[in-house]
Amino acid sequence: MEQLILDYLAKVLEPQALVNLCILAVLIKMIGAIRSGLLADITRIHSGATKNGCIRKDTLRIVEDCYAKYKGLWGDGFADAIMSEIRGLPLK
Repeated sequence: MEQLILDYLAKVLEPQALVNLCILAVLIKMIGAIRSGLLADITRIHSGATKNGCIRKDTLRIVEDCYAKYKGLWGDGFADAIMSEIRGLPLK
């Protein structure tokens, strides 16, 4: 299916436009992968912090940074509830 789409686009688009479209598709996949990794980090930190019943200041700063980057990459609201729980934990 993907090859059929590429063949069609090759017929209707100028060569440079096709290259730009392929680059954009790769970038979109990379953004998705990075966003998934950030969400995994946020979730892992949440799991450990809730298990301990507190969060270290440096860990909170790290997870806040991950969250900001996640949201900057069009992350959905899934991490919002997790971050609310993290922020509600006592600092260690």
